[in-house]
Amino acid sequence: MQKEKNNATSINRRENQIRKKMKDLKIVRVHKNNFKDLVLMIKKLAKYLKQEAPEPKAFQRLKKGLLARNPQCEAYIETFKGKPVGCVIFYIAYASFLGKPTLFLEDLFVLKEKRVQGFGKNLFLFCVKKAKEKKCGRIDWRVLQRDQNTINFYKKFGAKQARDWSIYRLDEKTINAISKKKS
Repeated sequence: MQKEKNNATSINRRENQIRKKMKDLKIVRVHKNNFKDLVLMIKKLAKYLKQEAPEPKAFQRLKKGLLARNPQCEAYIETFKGKPVGCVIFYIAYASFLGKPTLFLEDLFVLKEKRVQGFGKNLFLFCVKKAKEKKCGRIDWRVLQRDQNTINFYKKFGAKQARDWSIYRLDEKTINAISKKKS
């Protein structure tokens, strides 16, 4: 009897902690006044990925694309107690074989010191909710093959690696070169 009482007390305490944490947790759309927080997150993401941070002009283009009348993508900042802890950027593509939109998750990032505390899960579930609202048939994203922690994170939600598909890319230089050629 005492053991059951202790378990119930422990569960109630944990639920209260979660409720309190959720009260201090917000996800807000990026706007001109908090864009600097997104820039900070992207720079930290680049460091995590062992890549160079985008150049200032790339951030200017991103800001323009996000804040346009018809935005090219959506970005959100996750804050805890008023301080940024994570971000997510996504856009809507279209899956012709499904006949439905696809939410393409471009970036989901949580500060290193805030990982394994539910912030990433909260951001991912936010994306799932957005996909549902937009009547998407699926959510797609990329993960670096060497990033086993991130792969494991997504697998917890039931995500599966897309088989038989490879990612191909034309960079801007190649696009320009091809477009100059006469057909």
